[in-house]
Amino acid sequence: MVHIGKMILQKVNESGISKSELARRVNLTPQNIYNLFKRKSIDVGLLKQISVALAFDFFSIYEEARRERIVRFWSEEDSDRYLEYQELLREQNRLRNENRYLKSLIGMTKRKRASTAGTAATNVRRATVYRLRKNSIS
Repeated sequence: MVHIGKMILQKVNESGISKSELARRVNLTPQNIYNLFKRKSIDVGLLKQISVALAFDFFSIYEEARRERIVRFWSEEDSDRYLEYQELLREQNRLRNENRYLKSLIGMTKRKRASTAGTAATNVRRATVYRLRKNSIS
């Protein structure tokens, strides 16, 4: 299990930022910062602020711990299944990215269509006005 408070304290010491400066950057009191170092878990929003303040991705620590748990879960006998599992995760990620891309294309197409429809309606109005003026002049 990751003890996030200890990891934050370690990064604070490595970064050279004072604890009071970190407290100022994340809008906490220095006392709350010291209490934070004792905690095993932390609110995600606060962890994001601390990550920005210290220029370090603390979420990567959790990702690494998750990978280690998965590796321990799969025995050496199951290494083929583990590799297959990893391949499925990569494929899932690729499909998610493709899905996001396609959604953005659909959004752009809808906006373009709306823009084109507006232009077509304007052109129809202009043509109608032109015909009416032409007929009234004749």
